[in-house]
Amino acid sequence: EQEVYFGEIPLMTHSGTFIINGSERVIVSQLHRSPGVLFEHDKGKTHASGKRIYSARIIPYRGSWLDFEFDHKDLLYVRIDRRRKLYATVLLRALGYSTEEMLNYYYETEHVSLEVTDDGVKAWRSLDFRLLEGQRTSVEILHPNPDERPILKKNRKFTRRVIKKLTDAGIERLEQPVDELEGKVFASDVINEETGEVLFEANDELDETAVETLVSAGISEFDILFVDGQTVGPYLRDTMAKDVSDVLRRKRLPTSDQAIEDIYHHLRPGDPPSINQARNYFNNLFFNEQRYDLSDVGRMKVEYKFAQRKALMQLKKQGLVRLETTSMRRDRSYDLMPPGGEFRNWKLDIGLYDSGNKVKSYGVRLTKDSFADLSRVGPEELCQHLSGVFSVADLSRPSSIKASDWKLDFLVRDADGSEKKVSWKIDVKAFANPAAALPSELAAALSKSLAKNKFLSVEQDEAGVAWLRPTAKGAEISVSAHELLRQRLELVSGVYTAELRLSTGLLTATVSDNQTVLVMPVRGHKHIQIRVDGNEELRNRMGLAPVAPCFTLTKSDILRTIAYLLELKNARSGFNTDDIDHLGNRRVRAVGELMENQCRIGLVRMERAIKEKMSIAQDIETSMPHELINAKPMSAVVREYFGSSQLSQFMDQTNPLSEVTHKRRLSALGPGGLTRDRAGFEVRDVHTTHYGRICPIETPEGPNIGLIASLATYARVNEYGFIETPYRQVINGKPSFAFEYYSALEEEEHQIAQANASIDGDGNLEGPLVDVRFNGEYAQLSPDKVELMDVSPNQLVSVAASLIPFLENDDANRALMGSNMQRQAVPLLKTTSPLVGTDLERTVASDSGVTVVARHNGTVVNIDSERIVVKRDVEPDDPSASTDIYKLTKYTRSNQSTCVNQRPIVRMGDHVKANDVIADGPSTDRGELALGRNVVVAFMPWGGYNYEDSILVSEKVIKEDLFTSIHIEEFECIARDTKLGKEEITRDIPNVSEEALKDIDVSGIIRIGAEVTTGDVLVGKITPKGETQLSPEEKLLRAIFGEKAGDVRDTSLRVPPGVVGTVIAAKVFTRKSEPKDERTKEIEEDEKSKMLKDMGDEVQILAASTYDKCRRILVGHKTASKVVDDQGNVVFSKGTKLTEKVLGELPASVWDDSGRFRVPAAWRDLRITDKDLTANLSGLLDHLEDHANETKNYFEDKIGRMVKGDELPPGVIKMVKVYVAIKRKLQVGDKMAGRHGNKGV
Repeated sequence: EQEVYFGEIPLMTHSGTFIINGSERVIVSQLHRSPGVLFEHDKGKTHASGKRIYSARIIPYRGSWLDFEFDHKDLLYVRIDRRRKLYATVLLRALGYSTEEMLNYYYETEHVSLEVTDDGVKAWRSLDFRLLEGQRTSVEILHPNPDERPILKKNRKFTRRVIKKLTDAGIERLEQPVDELEGKVFASDVINEETGEVLFEANDELDETAVETLVSAGISEFDILFVDGQTVGPYLRDTMAKDVSDVLRRKRLPTSDQAIEDIYHHLRPGDPPSINQARNYFNNLFFNEQRYDLSDVGRMKVEYKFAQRKALMQLKKQGLVRLETTSMRRDRSYDLMPPGGEFRNWKLDIGLYDSGNKVKSYGVRLTKDSFADLSRVGPEELCQHLSGVFSVADLSRPSSIKASDWKLDFLVRDADGSEKKVSWKIDVKAFANPAAALPSELAAALSKSLAKNKFLSVEQDEAGVAWLRPTAKGAEISVSAHELLRQRLELVSGVYTAELRLSTGLLTATVSDNQTVLVMPVRGHKHIQIRVDGNEELRNRMGLAPVAPCFTLTKSDILRTIAYLLELKNARSGFNTDDIDHLGNRRVRAVGELMENQCRIGLVRMERAIKEKMSIAQDIETSMPHELINAKPMSAVVREYFGSSQLSQFMDQTNPLSEVTHKRRLSALGPGGLTRDRAGFEVRDVHTTHYGRICPIETPEGPNIGLIASLATYARVNEYGFIETPYRQVINGKPSFAFEYYSALEEEEHQIAQANASIDGDGNLEGPLVDVRFNGEYAQLSPDKVELMDVSPNQLVSVAASLIPFLENDDANRALMGSNMQRQAVPLLKTTSPLVGTDLERTVASDSGVTVVARHNGTVVNIDSERIVVKRDVEPDDPSASTDIYKLTKYTRSNQSTCVNQRPIVRMGDHVKANDVIADGPSTDRGELALGRNVVVAFMPWGGYNYEDSILVSEKVIKEDLFTSIHIEEFECIARDTKLGKEEITRDIPNVSEEALKDIDVSGIIRIGAEVTTGDVLVGKITPKGETQLSPEEKLLRAIFGEKAGDVRDTSLRVPPGVVGTVIAAKVFTRKSEPKDERTKEIEEDEKSKMLKDMGDEVQILAASTYDKCRRILVGHKTASKVVDDQGNVVFSKGTKLTEKVLGELPASVWDDSGRFRVPAAWRDLRITDKDLTANLSGLLDHLEDHANETKNYFEDKIGRMVKGDELPPGVIKMVKVYVAIKRKLQVGDKMAGRHGNKGV
């Protein structure tokens, strides 16, 4: 084991920026398309007829994209990574599904019987009432009773009323003209049982000879696919037929291996592979965690799309309910309607629960005709009847969910007669026919399943009721759940269950998602719960281990995607396409996630390099990790990302607002995002889901419009990267002060009132109607139906836009200009906060980090222009009052060359609270943002001088420096080691007059405070010159001055054109090996004295505070022993009463010879009669000593780092930076603007 250097990652500063190569940079968050599954159509643009072409796309976080699309012939294709398209059934076959399995998964089947009579062959079709509604009959349907009128005339539609008549009449099958069977499709292989010959394969069409063939082979029954062309189209079946015919034409067989080879050839044309090679390649595409990652976001999105309605769709399939509204609400409840039929006597209740509270209940009634004798309906009859309603799905169907057991609810009767409901599991294999399990079978199965359980016994009484009896009182029972429940529990939060109950109390049933089993009758128990869903809390209570979520694709995902796409094509209600610009389909990637992706690239490169080294290493057994691991690939990737990535930007530091908005920016550009040229209008447009999440106003003008946006004022990003916004809860028309954050997906189906909705004196929403937003539309509702309410009108817009007063009266385009131009405001020499503000100025100023904010409560004890010292208040739980030293930034250059200068706004002795602003920064005034001035503006013509956007200003504005600002320019001079010799920074420059060097010191650097103008020398530098042919002038110089004049040239740093200002600072950086010049030593001494002063002040305040506390403890007490000082003199004799005066004369702390801080002996040895107080005193003095020595070590470390010398790039000996402050008055050509987008020159 060995520690290995792994490169360096820059740390984020406390204000959210990164220091890269000495400058502050911001990593902008990226807004990209969320991984998951998306369904779209082309809006009829692709095909000339205007036909909609539907498509689906599974987008992973990392890996191959999978696209499904229809063509104009309604065949379904798949594309992998946008390559050439294949039939979708090729992919399904590659996954291992046979033709029959595919057809049975995607289509319902109808049973057809053939009868040979004297009149020829007759065909009968079994009636499946679930599929019948909306179909037309091709024959007249007569009533079994000849006296009754015909039930349905020819070519009429089956309605619910007709279906009821059919059930009442007991008609279970209809005659179908044989010629109408032509074109129907076999659902499974038809085999001649005598010869074993396959007469027709699944998906074969019935032609005119098919019926004869079947009759001659003695086959009288077969299944056909239910395809009516209206609600169910033949799209997948047609695709499969075309696919199989193409394969057979190539003289191949349509097998799984053939499909895998086809996919391999499509993606990697060339040499034919071995089947194992092709299979590995196919598995790596979607099912290998290294190559494919859906991510937790993608998995959540896929499950949200498919699983939200799954349980209810199953009930619908069983004919129990009709779904009117299938959209998902936050409480996960659904609108259900009972199916048609008379409502009498028997009622099946469906209750919807949220967090244990009943939200709604719906009833499904059973007609009296369901049973022969209503007075004698027993469990067997009820089971038998309902087995037609509940059906157990065929377990061999392709599905990712194999439920091996069910959770059953039982009633436990205790010895004292009390009843308790518990749950147990039972294996489906225990029943011969699970759909009609009888009490006796159940009891037997339970006895077997519970035989080893020492807590419960199962008994069956004479009425056939199975009871679970606890053998030990209060037995704890842990339950197990089936696989489906395990999967579903991971996906959604919130306790929600659906309950089915029979008013008769004769039946307990458990519904799983695609299987149902009827179980035991319960006597005297009216409420029977059926759990169709669960959650994490329930899972924990059940003691189930968490299931690891799957982040690759599963077969089920592909099956479900195709099924959803087919339902879209069939125009089935409740199946909708997705909006790509919906914020539920776009998410934010912040710096950490972007960095993680870069690190992955670095690690892959590193892995490759390590493998190569290991393959060529001579003795791998004795190799050490550091010999194999090279950190350069990792470091290079990190350096490139922070230095030159499109999203790593030089921080906009013009003023505090520009700094804040840059950090809150969202960009759709960048690696893995959009490009300016390809981004269409829809992506750039404002979407309804932007409300409260992304500002609709603040975006740049020009080619980036809409692609770069800003986070709204109250928005935050959740764990999945989706933007959330807060809303107040409204309960019975009364807005509460509790608020909750909602993402765009969670907000759907909620009625949301405006923040400025009027509220009466009792705190209720006023008026008969309230304006609300619902699914992106505006409506008016009564107050009791309102669910949520905005928290503030500011919620809609970003920080910059919320600084505009009366924003609601501005035109959107002008507001956009106003919010963008506030970021361009230059910090002025004299700042004033706006007279008309929006109350956000203070927040922006303190949050931007340009002001100095007090960290703790305390008192200002020392103050000057460069630092503020605050003595902290004594906290009851922390007796050691420390000090806070706030160093102020003085005249420093920002990234945009504006001046950053902080000035105190508190005075000596002021008491400050935590988070109070104690010093103003650039563009702030008394802790408020102050971007400009309050000036009087007249809108009037003045001789044409203010034509259009020209602005005329008073001379007084210039004289009084109202719009004067300071800009700081940095000039750099580098002395390198060249081939001809070392460059030198010196005052001794050839051919420069003494007058030009009057402000240059002995080290060759200009003095601070010098006023400079164009061409003045800032740093003197000479460079060795190569031997060249001498001109006559140079020969003369050399003759007069000797060799010196010829071998160097003047390369001094001079002031560039147009710059006039004052030198305010100079910094000298010297290579560690080089001797330091006088100027460097002077700068270091100056810095050192400042640091030592800070250290002395901090220790002095801490000591004074500690001694003050000690005196308060000691006053009035007597000494327990005599006290001597460091020289051995007696200070107090035993029994001396201590007073303020005598304690004030004790010596203060000292620094000993070794430089350590030490408490004097007179304090250290002081003992009083109260032992607890003596111990307390000792603790305070120990803390003082430790803290003082820690402070000393900290400052010594800082001084050591400063004196050590600098790390400079290769070849650089010395680097000098000179800072010149330039005062700029308002002049012709400067831009001026107001906050409302009113701008001029």
